[in-house]
Amino acid sequence: MNTTTKQSDAAREAGQIKATMRNKIIKINSGELQGPFITPPENGGQIVTVSYACTECYILAKTYDASDRTEKIEAFEWPEDEEGSFGPQNGAPDLGDFAGIAEIYTEK
Repeated sequence: MNTTTKQSDAAREAGQIKATMRNKIIKINSGELQGPFITPPENGGQIVTVSYACTECYILAKTYDASDRTEKIEAFEWPEDEEGSFGPQNGAPDLGDFAGIAEIYTEK
């Protein structure tokens, strides 16, 4: 196996890992949310709005597309340099690595 083949295999494997992460579902109890989803000022009044909420483990980004009324919630790790501050009312937060698609449920 030559170097080019090894590099191609590594790139293909990295792509498969990214695809797997895109399909990962993270279930979050609504009680874990540390407040409501907040839309930063720069995202307000747009066709596509992005709002943010957080849990102890994740920053959640909820994207709502008013043109087709679809909603998607993605979970991101906290950035490594983040010191626990979270204030999307002042602007979009820094996000860490993508963790998966979030599903929020309420326990009955």
